[in-house]
Amino acid sequence: NTIQYIDSSALCNVVSYYRVKALFDETESIYSWSDTSGSKPLYVNTIPTPEHIRVTVEDNVRILLQWKKKTHTYALKTLVYRSIENKPPVFIAELDENDTSFVDNNVDVQTYAYTYHTVYKDVCGGLSPYSNPSKSILLKVEPTSGNSFPLTARLDWNKYELWQDGINNYTIINGNERIEPPRTMAKVLPEILRYIDEMAIKNQTEFCYKIIAYPNDTSNLYSESNIDCISTKPRLFAPNVFTVNQDGLNETFRLGGYFIETFYIEIYNRLGERIFESNDITNSWDGTFNNIPCASDVYVYIAKATGYNGDKIEIKGNVTLLR
Repeated sequence: NTIQYIDSSALCNVVSYYRVKALFDETESIYSWSDTSGSKPLYVNTIPTPEHIRVTVEDNVRILLQWKKKTHTYALKTLVYRSIENKPPVFIAELDENDTSFVDNNVDVQTYAYTYHTVYKDVCGGLSPYSNPSKSILLKVEPTSGNSFPLTARLDWNKYELWQDGINNYTIINGNERIEPPRTMAKVLPEILRYIDEMAIKNQTEFCYKIIAYPNDTSNLYSESNIDCISTKPRLFAPNVFTVNQDGLNETFRLGGYFIETFYIEIYNRLGERIFESNDITNSWDGTFNNIPCASDVYVYIAKATGYNGDKIEIKGNVTLLR
């Protein structure tokens, strides 16, 4: 009594040909063929749009992109597109139907912020609309104070683009993991994309920073930027006069410095005699030579130092002793 059949396995956009064989009995010895008829399935695109969860820099070398698990009757591939600096998206990967993340190793996280889109593709070649864009955070750190102290660093980063509910805050992380564990410096509002840090620590080889974006919801998600560092060059500075008059002020001559690992200083009088030397930057000259007070005069100093980053520095100058 059956006079129709629905073929649910027909290939998309391909003509399938059919004919019906009528059997007289189970022996199949008596039968009749129909004519042959062909048809191509009517394709209707019902593919959902991908929805990204987050994009974040991992281990300062790669980018992780994540999206929600798709719910669809048929298998869907995921196409990943990437762009930089407002250039058109470029196809970079096709993933299996069960994938919900992609790790991009072919990136330079110190130079670019990357924007990702994904597209679903079904077995018929039909494509979904582009997903919401997901843009990673690129942090750039520059020293702003030259050789003066206090030293300052300017942190600039781009707006993180993804979460529909917006950003709750950007958290600024500071720390060189070889010296000290990372620590939270500040949390700033989502419209703030710059921060000035006064670098008070004086014994590091470099200052390193990272930005973490947190969403304005309860998802416990976060997105990290790259880690950017600035080197700490050794610095020395010296007064040009000191007074040995027992008033408790400026009674000794001592150099100041930052980021100094090794240090050596020599002081000479007008006759070229070396009257003081030390390899400790905290030591000061009290204006004596062999425990005998030196006369009020101009003296020459030569100071050399090596920084924690290996750089060497030398300063020479005159200092006036007043009594």
